[in-house]
Amino acid sequence: MDLIRINNEHFFAKKMRADGRKFMEHRDFLANMNPIDTADSSNIIKLGDTTVLCGIKFMDEGKKSPEDLIDIVILPYPLEEEMSDGQEIRRKLTKLLEDHQIVDNESLAYTDSEGEKYYLSISIELDCLNGDGNIFDAFLLALLGTLNLSHVPNLSLLNGDPSGFMDASDYKSSRAKLKLLKCPIPVTFAIIRQDVILLDPTREEEQLANGKIKVVFDTLTGTIMLVEKDGGQPLPESTLIKLISSAKAYSSKFYKTSDLFHLEPST
Repeated sequence: MDLIRINNEHFFAKKMRADGRKFMEHRDFLANMNPIDTADSSNIIKLGDTTVLCGIKFMDEGKKSPEDLIDIVILPYPLEEEMSDGQEIRRKLTKLLEDHQIVDNESLAYTDSEGEKYYLSISIELDCLNGDGNIFDAFLLALLGTLNLSHVPNLSLLNGDPSGFMDASDYKSSRAKLKLLKCPIPVTFAIIRQDVILLDPTREEEQLANGKIKVVFDTLTGTIMLVEKDGGQPLPESTLIKLISSAKAYSSKFYKTSDLFHLEPST
């Protein structure tokens, strides 16, 4: 760890990072949309070398209430010691989706042949394929992008199978776009010290950090959905305000320029 710190401090003194970025510079972002044929929608997201996979299935479980419609599973991390981190991220993602109602539950509703109203549920699976820092942001972006790709089967027109997963080929022609009410874009900073704060940290930078700040903005309304500080590194209020302002500007730019949120209409 001492050698890692010495190497990074060499770059920090030059206002640079070991990978060549500036302090407030994000890594390259790539998205491979719908790579899994067996999922209703899917995404592989890369933030630099951090790579995560998200897959979604719509399920008909006979639910009559628009509550607890989303279930998130995070597959085991490559490193066993990070399992607790995965469960904590799962808790945060579930809370974010439920507390802020990101998905319009009415877009999951259908009426059966007897006029009874039911709701489909969403089974979400997240897998860390390669962890090189800032996993929370990668998972949330993968999840959000996959939801935005999703089309919901209209079971009012079809005979659904209430016992579990449905065959996508049976309802392909009747699917409607899943409606999202909010668009939460995450931005994470690693605090090395007060004069060295890094946007989108790598795994190595996270190991050197004395704390982290996560900010999530709803880019549709410009409102803050989450501000969370981990670690004991104190920061002046003026610095925190500046970071939140930077996070808002970055999240707005990301939303406007990313193909994840501005898809070509389906033909």
